[in-house]
Amino acid sequence: MMRNLFLESKAEHDAWPRRIGFYTGAFDPPHPGHVELVGRMIHDLKFDMTYVSPNPITTNKSDATPYLHRKNMSLLAFAMGAVRVADPNLEELLREGGQDKALQALLNYFPDDTLIFRIMGDDRIQYYLDHPECYTNPRLKFVFSARDGKFKEGIPAKIRESEVIQNVIPEKGYNSTLIRESFRQDTRRELDMIPAVEQYIVENNLYS
Repeated sequence: MMRNLFLESKAEHDAWPRRIGFYTGAFDPPHPGHVELVGRMIHDLKFDMTYVSPNPITTNKSDATPYLHRKNMSLLAFAMGAVRVADPNLEELLREGGQDKALQALLNYFPDDTLIFRIMGDDRIQYYLDHPECYTNPRLKFVFSARDGKFKEGIPAKIRESEVIQNVIPEKGYNSTLIRESFRQDTRRELDMIPAVEQYIVENNLYS
């Protein structure tokens, strides 16, 4: 199932990426903060490629927008070089076994010297600390953006087998919840949005 996850032909076998970013979320909708975060991580951590995967299943958000819309908006938002959005193999793995299964599959697929950097918010770091059953691996790095450098429990150097890397990006007030509410209240002109995503929301009558 993992064939063609990265390589499209045998001729590309010399071009294995060595530093891969992995970013998941509801992206309901994706906003400039999401895109800025990915761009900053790619630049600072020198990713060879990055997977951006909207979560097909959002168990903690019962009112989430249908996956197809969130996927289409993500394709519009993250249209940048060396970023693979909504990879079908990862989509299937996320449906079957969640993020841990997807991360294990990536690590098994790529060579032993390839590192995977999971991009997340500081709240997710706390989740890993509170849930020791979550998957870690020496080749899996957790890189998180702390809002203005704040983290309530202090910054751990490692979570079990995985190194933790902090990359501080100043808080600019981007918020998917606020965007959804702005469409319901017809106040979206007050928010900074991705034009293509905004157009998609309007054309598909989302968040009304």
